[in-house]
Amino acid sequence: MTEANRIPEHVLADQWHAFRLKVWRRLIDAVEEAKASGLDQREIAERLGMDEGQLSRVLSGRNNVTLRNMHNIARAIDFRPEVVFTRLADLRRSNAPSPGTSWSSATMTGTSGQPVSTTPVKYEARELVNG
Repeated sequence: MTEANRIPEHVLADQWHAFRLKVWRRLIDAVEEAKASGLDQREIAERLGMDEGQLSRVLSGRNNVTLRNMHNIARAIDFRPEVVFTRLADLRRSNAPSPGTSWSSATMTGTSGQPVSTTPVKYEARELVNG
């Protein structure tokens, strides 16, 4: 593999961060939906075998949440988590280089379509999702 084809670490880090946040938001949305349907946090905690304070810390993001914990929370609120892998070629690839362009010369765009900085970003070491 040539260096030009290698995806830069900061691009992978940005994509990982976006993925974690998307998964986390979906879990929180599911919890809120379950609560709106009448399931309270005490009952969710009971189903998980933890105290309500511990669940509160997990749901607030103060505790590290593994994929297994996310799965267990989803099951406790009567949801089934699913993972879908989609080919990048089937998506609008605004954040990938055009054919014949290397990652290092590609312009990344945000959701507004405006170019964004490709300067590496430091994230805190604590992870919401362990992969």
